[in-house]
Amino acid sequence: MITAVTNVFAGIGEWITNFLPTIMSIFWDAEAGTLTFLGVLAVCGLAISIFFLLMGVIQNFLHFRG
Repeated sequence: MITAVTNVFAGIGEWITNFLPTIMSIFWDAEAGTLTFLGVLAVCGLAISIFFLLMGVIQNFLHFRG
């Protein structure tokens, strides 16, 4: 039974590694060497989320102080 479960996870990992270049082409244009429009939006979303994460950490730190 354990080998069947590990085979399922191995199959999922193999599918992800085979499908990754297709997904990557949505965000990165290899011929031009630049981000696509969706890639720019993804990077902007990541930057905004990191900003809010840092602001939350700073607010929690200041809250514990006072």
